[in-house]
Amino acid sequence: MRQLLYFGACLAAVGLPAALAPIVGLPETWNAFRRYSAAFLTFPQRHTLRVPQAGAAPEDFAALDAGLVAWHADASALYARCSSMAVVGLMPGGDETVAFTFGRAAGAEKRSLKSEFYAPRDLSIACYLLLSVLAYSSRSVPLALLVLCLNFANLSVCMRLKELTDALSVAADQLADAQQAFLLLPLETSPEGLLQQTHLLSKLTALSAFWSSATFCYSITVPGIGSLSVSVSVMASLAAATSARCLHRIVKGLPPELRALLTGQRGQHPGQHHAHAGGHSKAE
Repeated sequence: MRQLLYFGACLAAVGLPAALAPIVGLPETWNAFRRYSAAFLTFPQRHTLRVPQAGAAPEDFAALDAGLVAWHADASALYARCSSMAVVGLMPGGDETVAFTFGRAAGAEKRSLKSEFYAPRDLSIACYLLLSVLAYSSRSVPLALLVLCLNFANLSVCMRLKELTDALSVAADQLADAQQAFLLLPLETSPEGLLQQTHLLSKLTALSAFWSSATFCYSITVPGIGSLSVSVSVMASLAAATSARCLHRIVKGLPPELRALLTGQRGQHPGQHHAHAGGHSKAE
């Protein structure tokens, strides 16, 4: 009876993530990843940045200025739709791996948006982090199986977040190309034209630096405080570390015959070697 309960718990641990996936909205999030990645990849086709030629009229500089404002506004709106998936956040600095944002007003507004539909995803990520910590100290094989299955889901989300960041980089390349083309223009001779040219170059540099260094990451809303952002590299490293630990725990928890088969000790009972060695010692 005890072994039956043990194997039942193992089967439940394997099937629980698949059963909870529709509840936390993972299929919808998966489709949203594909939809927003395609939107960023086609973003340059929908936004044309016309760099003025040498000796251009002031209207041409004004047209580029208006194009940059529209580009940034539409990119920000697209990011806002991406972040509505709850598990997605944006890390402006390329070197950061974990960031905590304190903002009660902004956090309250985001929580009100996610309180009904998106909150289960925040809770599921928090539970996953807690179970990953428990897997290091626990000897439970069902818990190790559960965390191992959740690691596959975590790694799949990490891959989607990496694809989303790559798609954002493709869109940001349009700004970098416009900046390079703008730098090749000769300096304007009139004070008004030179001031306008300097203003546009500064705006191009700032927008290109911001969007080219932006990366998508995990985001967890902390009630009453703000949001916790964790980079893809940290979450992937967590999955790799806990997977190794869980596999070791699962192999140690297997029946002796199956464990001996997996470790290569075929045809030999685990206690035979010690008994045989003990017989030699007595004979001596």
